[in-house]
Amino acid sequence: LRAHSTHRKQASMTALATPPKVQAISFALPLVGELSSGAALLVIDLQRDFTEPGGYMDGMGYDIAPLAAPLPSVARVLDATNCAD
Repeated sequence: LRAHSTHRKQASMTALATPPKVQAISFALPLVGELSSGAALLVIDLQRDFTEPGGYMDGMGYDIAPLAAPLPSVARVLDATNCAD
């Protein structure tokens, strides 16, 4: 079972190393004015299973440090947006 999950982990890490390319159109994003008054911040999928010791990813043997690394920055941004009004 351990060998199987190690193989699966290596395969998924390879997939992450070469993400798909997506065509995108760049545009200027106003940081003040019309957009900022009706803007929203959406944070998706920061589940404990992915970022905490004892969660699913940790149990599968993944290094969760890179997964949890952005959490303090996300928390600061959330705090700043909550205080903006």
